[in-house]
Amino acid sequence: MPASWDAWTWMAKAQSLPGRRYRAIAKTIRDAIAAGRLRPEEALPSSRALARQLGVHRNTVVAAYRELSAQGWIETRAAQGTFVAPRIGALSRRRVALHRASPFGRLKQVVSAGDLLPLGGADALHLGRTTPDPRLAPFEALGRAYRHVLRRGATFLSRPVDPRGEPRLREALALMLRRRRGLEVSAEEIVITRGSQMALDLIARGLLRKDEGVAVESFGYRPWWQSLQSRGCKLVPLKVDDEGMQCERLEAVHARTPLKAVYTTPHHQYPTAVSLSLPRRLALLDFARRFACIVIEDDYDFDFHYEGDSLPALADESSGHVLYVGTFSKLLHPAFRLGYIAAPVEVIDALAAERISLDGGGDPLLELAVARLMEEGELQRHVQTLHRVYRQRRDLLLRALHRHLPDVLRLRTPSRGMSLWAAIAPGYDVEAWKRRASGEGLRLATARDFAFDRRARPWMRLGFASLTPEEIEEAVEKAARTLPQRTQRT
Repeated sequence: MPASWDAWTWMAKAQSLPGRRYRAIAKTIRDAIAAGRLRPEEALPSSRALARQLGVHRNTVVAAYRELSAQGWIETRAAQGTFVAPRIGALSRRRVALHRASPFGRLKQVVSAGDLLPLGGADALHLGRTTPDPRLAPFEALGRAYRHVLRRGATFLSRPVDPRGEPRLREALALMLRRRRGLEVSAEEIVITRGSQMALDLIARGLLRKDEGVAVESFGYRPWWQSLQSRGCKLVPLKVDDEGMQCERLEAVHARTPLKAVYTTPHHQYPTAVSLSLPRRLALLDFARRFACIVIEDDYDFDFHYEGDSLPALADESSGHVLYVGTFSKLLHPAFRLGYIAAPVEVIDALAAERISLDGGGDPLLELAVARLMEEGELQRHVQTLHRVYRQRRDLLLRALHRHLPDVLRLRTPSRGMSLWAAIAPGYDVEAWKRRASGEGLRLATARDFAFDRRARPWMRLGFASLTPEEIEEAVEKAARTLPQRTQRT
């Protein structure tokens, strides 16, 4: 038996691979030869001995050896045994060289593991997330709508695909936007997408070009920044304060880096939860008109509004410069990717051309099912249920934070959204807190996760929508328990 042969390691690798067992054994041996762990002319165990060690039938090993021999990796010599092929070493080295010279080695990585909030295990509590509670999704109503569509599939699904999305959904959506957001929009001025991320990507593909400047919020949505950067756009971050993005700086920025577009979350800034003040809204729209600049308005969580009057959409006040982006995914379930863009017809036609090349016919079943939910009032009733539940959870989170961390966080009660933005008292290392909490199964989101420059700052986002009352209490208790010791400022 060769010294390099660790039967237990080999058995674990072979048995963990998918597919038929003999192919798994063959792949395990082939990979070891290619990596140089088994060398040319090195003897392999007999089929009987290997079968006994791996706990499989001898014929399984015989089949694996037969496949490796046919591929040229090993050879069997009469009365001597089975060996790694003598010339396989040169082949292995050539494979490594080819791998190193691969044209794929220089591909730009758009999303890395460090750019995403850690999801943790199934038992982890996510206090930093702003996703809806999937347990509240209207599965029963959506199932009825799907069945209705499928029973009439020959009628609904035999029509030509509209590159802008299903007409019924666009009609229902236009009606909703007119009633709830005051947008004078028609079905022809809407294109359906697979979630708001795809909507933003369509805008980047269809309207933005390499080296064009795009102003973004300095705390913001990193996946969209990465989409823009992958297209070669020049991103210019603008600071966010208690009045939202500092739009009064746009003209000075434009003088240095000509701006093609401005991306903003004015209704409920992501992630700080502040609203864009009226003077800055007016400054932004005035800048867009004077310099023919596109404004991308991401109204990602408008549906979650608990108190006071909602702000009008920027698109309602503009003269065709604003692209309005929204999503259904936060109302239904994150797995149901459904978003939309509202814009002038000529822009929608251009984006629809990009959509059809990128996504084909979209998801007509989901689009028709959601259209039915809207037509029957089911979606609106579901929104009212979510309002009640999420408002209660917001208040529970605030009370728990005041009880367990009274002198640590400075909080404001958000009137909308699914999270709050908390300032951390001086002397606490927020990144150390995040690491300590992770060790206890609690996931936190700090300002660094959303900062354009990736610098640590004493703020934290705390989400309440996806947690039950019991989970909120447990999460805050863990946060208090893992709080690092305060250091004295000098």
